[in-house]
Amino acid sequence: MTMGTKKLIGFFGHEREQSCLSNYQLSAISYQLSAISYQVLAISYQ
Repeated sequence: MTMGTKKLIGFFGHEREQSCLSNYQLSAISYQLSAISYQVLAISYQ
């Protein structure tokens, strides 16, 4: 039973790591999109 609990905790820890990584990827994608929109605005103002 102890090993099962350890596996369960490790599984949830891995899931938490994946969610943090996906959140980081989403923030990076949103940053890239905002940079692209800023470049488009700069081009339209030229």
